[in-house]
Amino acid sequence: MRLPPLPSALLLGTLLALPAGTLPGAEDPDAGPPFKVTGTYPGDGREGVLTDPVAVRFNRPLDLSSATATSLVLRNGAQKLAGAFSTGAGKGGEPDPRILVWTPAAPLPPGARISLEGTLDLRSDLGRGLDDVLEISFTVDPAKPAFTQTPLPGKVKFARRPKVGPPPVVRWTDPLAGFGSVFSDRIRIRFNRPMNGGTLNPSTVRILTGGADVPGILHYPSSGDPREVEFLPESPLFPGTSYQMLVTREVRTERGANLREEYRAGFSTSPFKEGVRPVRPEDFTPGPDLALGRAFHTASPLSGGDVLVAGGEGVPGAPTAVCEVFRRGSATFERAGDLGDSRRKHAAVTLKSGKVLVCGGFGAAGQTLASAELFDPLSGTWSPASSMASSRAHHTATLLQDGRVLVAGGFTTAGGTFDYEGTAEVYHPTTDAWVPAGPLAWRRGGHTATLLNDGKVLLAGGARSQAAVAELYDPAVNACRRTAGDPAEHRIFHAAALVRLGSVLLAGGGPAQAERYEPETETFYPSGSCPPFGLPVSESPWYPTLTPIPGGRAAFLGGLSLGGGGGGSDLVLAQIQLWDTRGGNGTGAFFPMLFFLPVPRAAHTVTPLGDGRFLVVGGLGTETSFNERRTTLFFPSN
Repeated sequence: MRLPPLPSALLLGTLLALPAGTLPGAEDPDAGPPFKVTGTYPGDGREGVLTDPVAVRFNRPLDLSSATATSLVLRNGAQKLAGAFSTGAGKGGEPDPRILVWTPAAPLPPGARISLEGTLDLRSDLGRGLDDVLEISFTVDPAKPAFTQTPLPGKVKFARRPKVGPPPVVRWTDPLAGFGSVFSDRIRIRFNRPMNGGTLNPSTVRILTGGADVPGILHYPSSGDPREVEFLPESPLFPGTSYQMLVTREVRTERGANLREEYRAGFSTSPFKEGVRPVRPEDFTPGPDLALGRAFHTASPLSGGDVLVAGGEGVPGAPTAVCEVFRRGSATFERAGDLGDSRRKHAAVTLKSGKVLVCGGFGAAGQTLASAELFDPLSGTWSPASSMASSRAHHTATLLQDGRVLVAGGFTTAGGTFDYEGTAEVYHPTTDAWVPAGPLAWRRGGHTATLLNDGKVLLAGGARSQAAVAELYDPAVNACRRTAGDPAEHRIFHAAALVRLGSVLLAGGGPAQAERYEPETETFYPSGSCPPFGLPVSESPWYPTLTPIPGGRAAFLGGLSLGGGGGGSDLVLAQIQLWDTRGGNGTGAFFPMLFFLPVPRAAHTVTPLGDGRFLVVGGLGTETSFNERRTTLFFPSN
């Protein structure tokens, strides 16, 4: 059995928890022994300096190429001074690679206060960076000649640099490095020594996500401890998001010692932070078995929480007429009357009268059907309804707000060949009549149709030629038109659901990226990613279900991974992913649950029972050539 990989947030957190020097491609911070400044000429705080060159002595040879106008900087007040670098002379007059001499391009001004800063970019001959930033200042003698260069004395007496103590290290962080389930917004970083608060600022202590800085405020000292700094973000950290803590080498202790090496550590927030609630294994319990396993069926809600399961295929490719009714009160199935026509990949809708309309599908000979039937829950039997004008399968049937039914698209064999159906028609229950609804903006099958809050219907996916187009049916004019904005990607045999604030979530059917449709602007935008566990991250399953559940969430269950099984066979999935609009920086995200459905399923149904539970029925078989008989009762955690 192949186990699913760790969530990407945890993997990223583990990688980012490594010290910078152990990340792939990073330079080795321990190239050679420590590299330090042992003395300077003039010394720090010296008054009355009469010479122009400045000399710095190190404990080991310097890589002269690392001495640049940015790694060793001299200033007269705010003015940066130009000069040249060279190797100084030792006691015997021979060049000493441990001594760096800076000679100004022009004589130092008399009476000027000169500051020198050597950065951590200065390197030893072995490539190790300077351990601590060098900062000194001195004053030029007012009597020094203004226009004459005064060289160094024959014997330079270096002033020793005061000892700054050992370099600090990051002792611990809260959250812990690599932790993958963080709920808090407060971030604390503690060093092993008291720090110089002036060096702890937004450029040296940073929190990042996706390479961008998180806006926030640094507090030092945190809780009165001079070893600790605290970061508070301006806004709460997003759920299910990876973050990185970064502390640069420019931070220093109170005595002036710089951080030995840049510190990087990652963590990720819990998907369920800020009220995002997970579902649990105990939310899924076994239901009663069907008399006949099936897939590509329909499951329609009846009054009293009962459910009609109609048609489908018991054996792959063979339609059935067998129907069963789930009785919520007794949690059992009982046989209902058979359909007049065996059918699979049909469509069904519960009418306002309580009857169920079934239409279309593939018949016993593989042909698409135009016939329709009505189920009466009082008698438990079917009766013929008027036939559609066009035969179709893998189409959609949507109950409109006024009680009529829109049937759109699908595939058809009416012309003697298999093709996309380009028409829509509306069923009037009061007259048992079908009325044309005009042509679709784009021929489509295997699509979804979602009733919007304003009474229009969004048709998305399944377009011929794999076109990424969507359209709206407007019952006021009985016609379809293309949406103002197009989806980013084509998808087919996917799932759709009306979610929070009336937008429509599209997921599965090929692309890993899910999308949300915003009715007010008629535009689509990304809303999380839902690749199956352990399979290519660029794909999403076919024939999943997407069900709105309490709390503004949606449950994405099962599906079929084409070629995802052993030897390239198709794989029926047991995945559970939870979508919530509060993930993904507020645009919505999918959160994989770290447990699985009791039964793998694809081409199944999920139907509300009216008491907070959902009935999960059927699906493509995984154990035999027959499709799934087992059902599951899903009661989402609130």
